[in-house]
Amino acid sequence: SHPRTLFCCRRPYNDNKAQKKNLIMGKRRVSPAPKPRYHYFYGSTSDGVSSSSVTSSVSASALVDPGSPATTHSVETEVLIGESLVPTDGEEETPTNSVQDLTQIVVTNGVRHHHQHQHQGTYLLDPNVAASVHGVLLEEKEPPPPLWMYCTGLSSSCCSLRGSSRIGHITRVLVLLALAICMFVLINVLSPNDSATSGGIIPGGGGGGRQQAISIPYPVVDRANFGDPASRIVNKQLFDNHIVFRAGGSGSGWKGLTGGAITSETEATSSAAIDPVLNVPFPTGAFWTNLVVDPTPDGLSFPIVSYPYAFKWSASLLQASYPPVRRRVDALSISDIFQPDVTFSSVETVHRRAIQRFDSLSVTLRYMTGESSFWETYIVQGTPYITIKYHESTPVLRALSTFLNVMCPFDEDGNYIDGDSSLADLLKRRRRKLRTWGVCTPSQPDSSSTKTTLYGVQFLLQTEEKLTWILFASEPIALTFDSIRRTKVTGSTKFSGVLRLALIPPTPERSGDNSSSPPLVKLSESTGLRRLVYHSGTYPVGGIVSWDFRSPSSPAAPLTSAATTLLGASSSGSRWSRPYSQLPASSTSKTATVQFYFQTEQMNGKNARPNAAKSPLLMLGLPHHADVLRDTAQLSANQFDLLYRTIKGAMVPVIGSTWLYDEALPKLGFDYNNNVNLPDNSGNTVDGGVVLDDEVVSLIMENVKKDLDLVRPSTDENVYGLGKQIARIAQLVHIADVVTSQMLQQQEQPEDTVALNQTLANVSTQEYGPAAARIDEYVATFQKATNLLGSWLETVFENQMDDQLLYDAKFGGIVSKNGLGNPQDDFGNGRYNDHHFHYGYLLYASAIMGSINSTFVTLYGSHVDNLLYDIAYPANKDSTGADGAFFPLSRHKSWYDGHSFATGLFPFANGKSQESTSEAVNGYYGAYLWSMVRHNGASYNGASTDLADFSKLLMMMEIRGAQTYWHMEPPPEESQSPTDTNSSTTQSVASVATSSSSDPIYDARFASNYMVGNLGMLDAAASTWFGKEKLYVHMINFMPVTAATELLFTKDYVGVEYPKVIETLHGYIPMAWKGYTTCDQAIIDSSQAWAAAMTLRSAELDSALSKSQVLYWIATRPDFTYVPSGSGGDSGEDDDEGSDGAPSSGDGSLSSCESHSKCAALGLKGQCCPTAKGTSLECCK
Repeated sequence: SHPRTLFCCRRPYNDNKAQKKNLIMGKRRVSPAPKPRYHYFYGSTSDGVSSSSVTSSVSASALVDPGSPATTHSVETEVLIGESLVPTDGEEETPTNSVQDLTQIVVTNGVRHHHQHQHQGTYLLDPNVAASVHGVLLEEKEPPPPLWMYCTGLSSSCCSLRGSSRIGHITRVLVLLALAICMFVLINVLSPNDSATSGGIIPGGGGGGRQQAISIPYPVVDRANFGDPASRIVNKQLFDNHIVFRAGGSGSGWKGLTGGAITSETEATSSAAIDPVLNVPFPTGAFWTNLVVDPTPDGLSFPIVSYPYAFKWSASLLQASYPPVRRRVDALSISDIFQPDVTFSSVETVHRRAIQRFDSLSVTLRYMTGESSFWETYIVQGTPYITIKYHESTPVLRALSTFLNVMCPFDEDGNYIDGDSSLADLLKRRRRKLRTWGVCTPSQPDSSSTKTTLYGVQFLLQTEEKLTWILFASEPIALTFDSIRRTKVTGSTKFSGVLRLALIPPTPERSGDNSSSPPLVKLSESTGLRRLVYHSGTYPVGGIVSWDFRSPSSPAAPLTSAATTLLGASSSGSRWSRPYSQLPASSTSKTATVQFYFQTEQMNGKNARPNAAKSPLLMLGLPHHADVLRDTAQLSANQFDLLYRTIKGAMVPVIGSTWLYDEALPKLGFDYNNNVNLPDNSGNTVDGGVVLDDEVVSLIMENVKKDLDLVRPSTDENVYGLGKQIARIAQLVHIADVVTSQMLQQQEQPEDTVALNQTLANVSTQEYGPAAARIDEYVATFQKATNLLGSWLETVFENQMDDQLLYDAKFGGIVSKNGLGNPQDDFGNGRYNDHHFHYGYLLYASAIMGSINSTFVTLYGSHVDNLLYDIAYPANKDSTGADGAFFPLSRHKSWYDGHSFATGLFPFANGKSQESTSEAVNGYYGAYLWSMVRHNGASYNGASTDLADFSKLLMMMEIRGAQTYWHMEPPPEESQSPTDTNSSTTQSVASVATSSSSDPIYDARFASNYMVGNLGMLDAAASTWFGKEKLYVHMINFMPVTAATELLFTKDYVGVEYPKVIETLHGYIPMAWKGYTTCDQAIIDSSQAWAAAMTLRSAELDSALSKSQVLYWIATRPDFTYVPSGSGGDSGEDDDEGSDGAPSSGDGSLSSCESHSKCAALGLKGQCCPTAKGTSLECCK
């Protein structure tokens, strides 16, 4: 008991003395009373079971697998008012229900896996082990002994040191010294060493290990100095104080939040003290950002969407809507209209509202009605209930117009009312079973009063718009309703408890036509309603996203698909020409397991038993979830007959608080097939794979030489435009690399690397037989392209262009200078629009440059890393605190929606939206390639993931999302569906048109466009920001052309899309888009595409594409067969040029100097873009 010896002996954890508690947002929940007086829910999930049936026992195996025969055929009990609800279908959750979930809801693409609860690494979290996550205490366990006790095994003998003798004190001092040495060894010897390279070593999301320095090489700025302060964009007063950054609370400015894990190479003295908006990097792509940006003139926010509902808030109220009931459909668009179907508020005045917490799947909003009184809502994606928690506040619910009926949900026999009875009719009936306090009891109103009071825990509300809602209360509540005015339902007194409101959706109109009176569900027969009742006691308050990767036993394949020897030697002395002959090892095909863990609370009343049965969590998934979640985790239409709709199609009911699904990560390099080769001297294929014909190689390389001089980037371009042009040069480098390396491989070469590099350095004088002259020419072309690419990447990363890259310390991200100066410039880059589009091109180009030159990686590795972190950072998942680099988790990715949204911090009426899925895929593809080149697939700080796997996961999620929600096909009666399926790693086109429930995702009229142009959370449009032409819609979702294109566009889909859409536009395709349509055609008909490519004019193609790249793409199609033309090795330019060699464009004005304002301002005449020699001047636009 001596106070100085308490540190030594840890008091044994006494479960009897320690009060077990649950913390919800920092509040202590009162322990339930030991014995219940009644149970406040009614009904069972049985379908047509006799009321006299007796439940049969549920086996342990049935608890593990709700779809087992024992579960399916178990007989259920009648549940009477005032009795405890007996769990059915084997779905009872034990006190350690998270353990059950991990075995019950382990779901993959048709294959079940049994996962261990203790995983290597940190991303696949075990909710049963985590004591406290995001402020919610999930389960309190015996605390482990202090770390120092593990050093010397003192935990068992420490108490012998107790006492006050002098020898005891000396011993204790010696023990402390020994412990200090142990801690020093643990921290400084066993911890991972710092990276030897410049730039960032990122921590795994919440992973262990010491945080290592991450370099910010760009100027660190306060955006207010550029005229667009953070205060003009978001209202930080709408965040709770513990989330908002407070000076001095976490250190000096933005750097203090990372614990010194970030260094800046270029910051000014004062930049380190820039105060960020929040204590964490701002999640600019989160689904809820409309809540904190500029509101509408009436003070309400623009809507946020958490399927199946949408929400708006203001200073005193929360509006909830079910938008699909007002769906508008035409040939070019589908829109779900927000109207406040139910509005929540309180009788008490709201003094302040704030976001309490957020994570990747949810946001919590709180309204303060007093110093300690409040009401709050947990907006969690995928829940069919709207959950409001009240503390000493009086609830008020308002209808959009009026309430048609507010009633108890049962008739005199305990059956659900089908909505055709009025409250007055109900009161006239016998209430034999409703006289005592139970589920619901109506009062008889006085003849002089128009107000009726309903007492209980379950109520039925029907609005004038024919929407039926069921309301659950955790505590008995008295609700007052004025039967004359019918505008609101009000609590009679202050309430402390939880209300859950669930829509009973009307029967959907499959035709898509609007209906003012949608047919109502027959409640007395609805299995979905019984499910809503049964599962209402468990509600989600947040969510954790995690992931893990597993590798097959097969060996790794090289990243680069062609070159096993990389060239670089040159006599020019360029800094980009040093030999780099070692390739990074590629990631082999892996499988990623994605986990959603929904944190839950129980809606147990004060009188519930401590060991009362807990119903499993009921959630709703989107069509892409239905494709990958195990069937037994999903309820069938017979088990759940209610259909919730979204703009993405019908939702599927999923049981369990833990979702797991697998995403295949295929092998992928700079070329999809990983094996592009040239024939050897005997005409045989080298190592199998795609073979490039000798004449094809000559033609492609001839075009590469021309394209290198044809169009050059300009330093006054914005980041997006400049990135596209640099990526175009990188494609030329890659083509020349593949061709040159393969030709050299066919020659007799030295075996050791040093001799090989010397051979490459002297290639121009080395005799290689008949191909010597060609090799010499190709090496020179390759070196020229490499030097050009390195020069332009140096221009970007040294910020030598007008639109410089900057680090925004207020929000935590890389932004463009022009975007900061004007929010509308750079497509909104300064406010975090489209970053994955913009930076993907630079990541792709940097990966190609880094793969052939180590000097580039050394000099600019940290510059490229920051672009990767900006769009694909694997940490900082929630509002609890910054972890590592000050970038948010995968900025644009919506983990629940399964794809990205391009919208940043702009208010949008449709929530969030995205246009170019192919550029989103390219962004994550570039991040993956750079991760392999830069980090060689390494793990960080003991985390179970690496950037390459994580980036590839983001890419494959994006591909699945695009194929599900962007690639459309009308129903079979309007379009012949393909009969064969494609690779298992991507969704076949047959499943694109419909969800797993066979309910079409899109209306047939809209689906006949075959491609969504812009998809929002409340609308889908077959148009783009710059036009409605079908060509724009399809090709903006096709560009750029890389190896990832082959994964994104399946042969099945293009086989329908191209003849139905693109081929019909054949005579009206401008040259700028024709390169992409030709590449699209090559997926199904490479021979015809090759002929079409011969007519392309490279200078007029989109800035991200060249004729060389089109020819290379076609030649590497698996079914391509080259048929020599009559002109032999003709480059195809004869179709484009006059006798003088100048382009004779169908529209001659495109190349004239006068057609380009900057060229005209310089007084230039004649041909400028390009010139007669084929070179485009810098003044060209």
